[in-house]
Amino acid sequence: MKKFRNLLLILAVLVLLPLNVFADEKINVYIFRGEGCGYCAKALTFFSELSSDEEYKNYFNLVENEVWNDKDNATKMQSVADYFGEKVNGVPYIIIADKTFQGFTEDYEEDIKSAIKTAYENNQDGKYQDIVASILDGTAVAKEDKNSAVAIVIIIAVIAGICFLIYMARDDESVALEKEVHEVKKEEVIEKTTKPKKSSTTKKKTPTKTTGKKTTTKKNTSKKNSSKK
Repeated sequence: MKKFRNLLLILAVLVLLPLNVFADEKINVYIFRGEGCGYCAKALTFFSELSSDEEYKNYFNLVENEVWNDKDNATKMQSVADYFGEKVNGVPYIIIADKTFQGFTEDYEEDIKSAIKTAYENNQDGKYQDIVASILDGTAVAKEDKNSAVAIVIIIAVIAGICFLIYMARDDESVALEKEVHEVKKEEVIEKTTKPKKSSTTKKKTPTKTTGKKTTTKKNTSKKNSSKK
């Protein structure tokens, strides 16, 4: 059981170990836009006002990519859309962590604000992932591959957990067996020390010697003298 407690302590330390390196950093909000696009202009105005808000101004940085006149940015936007399995029919194309928005209307505003706040809170906990950045630098894993990797990790974790439980069960069983043997030996020692010794009462038999000599009786061979006549 002591090994089990030590393992749990190590796991807890590993979980809590990562420092909140990004705790004070803002998250990135990406917008792919077109020069002269009216909807893009409305979206930029919304983000400009939001960046002046006392609460949200500390939450995000806006990263702009113009795609109509910049082929490289257009390629980037397509790469992002392919990752999310989306077909982009127009701009603006807005990405906040794993949330995407195509086009812009006032109906999007609350959802965008909620996505920004959630991403920022995840950043405080070290859970935020800048997916667009990882897509553009080639380190992002496709969703299908990511799901497969997660499944493999879960299977390995389950197998490891089962093996650990079996090991701990055997370990506890061996400890219990050792304890039982120790108790038995202890009882035997106590019994030996407390049991009175038997006194030897048997008497030695003295062997009887038998002589092989035969007692012979002398026959009176002397004849009585006949009385004198």
